[in-house]
Amino acid sequence: MRSLFPIFFAGALAALGLMTGLRVAEAADQTTQEVMRLKLVHSQAVLEAIAKEDYPRIAANAQKLVQLSQGTGWYARQTPEYELFTMEFRRHAQSLVKAAKDQNIDAATGAYMQMTVSCVSCHKYMRGAKPVSLKP
Repeated sequence: MRSLFPIFFAGALAALGLMTGLRVAEAADQTTQEVMRLKLVHSQAVLEAIAKEDYPRIAANAQKLVQLSQGTGWYARQTPEYELFTMEFRRHAQSLVKAAKDQNIDAATGAYMQMTVSCVSCHKYMRGAKPVSLKP
């Protein structure tokens, strides 16, 4: 009698792939408000993970921030300035992922701070105020 495990395993993998695909599609269809709420959730999780030196959690939540910044719900405006803010945010989130993989808490802290400044600057831009500058 043949084992049903290979068939079950293949079916489970197909279902997992389908669910993952649906999650990606759902993320692409999220509104900007939903994306910003998730950005706050993952940013707060990164801060907590930095405080606890929980490198896997830093990396996981920073990677989710990178993915959020690539979805269509992220784009609230189609301007060159907004695109620059997005690229800056994504670069700092990617630096967070790298710092976590390198287990470098100082680099993670710096990347988190820069990412936060980019968020505040963008939100100020969206409200029509002058963006924050890191230059003295």
